[in-house]
Amino acid sequence: MKSKRKYFFIIVFAAILVMFFVFENKTKAENTYTRVTIYKGDTLWKIAKEYGPKNKDIRKTIYEIKKINNLETSILIPGEQLIIPAD
Repeated sequence: MKSKRKYFFIIVFAAILVMFFVFENKTKAENTYTRVTIYKGDTLWKIAKEYGPKNKDIRKTIYEIKKINNLETSILIPGEQLIIPAD
């Protein structure tokens, strides 16, 4: 009787663990992005402020924009498109 109970708890625990990882990955995958075309005079600060998440430090948003778009500097070229993390 104890071994059946033990196996039951192991199966329940394993199921909970699997569900935890499935839901965690699902929330990470739900990030939304906006594609923005660069115009003369645009800066990363201006773009991050206008299109980025409103509840996040703008410096973190700029860091993410540079990382996502493989930018080594903050120099932007008009006509290029950037992927911007949104809310």
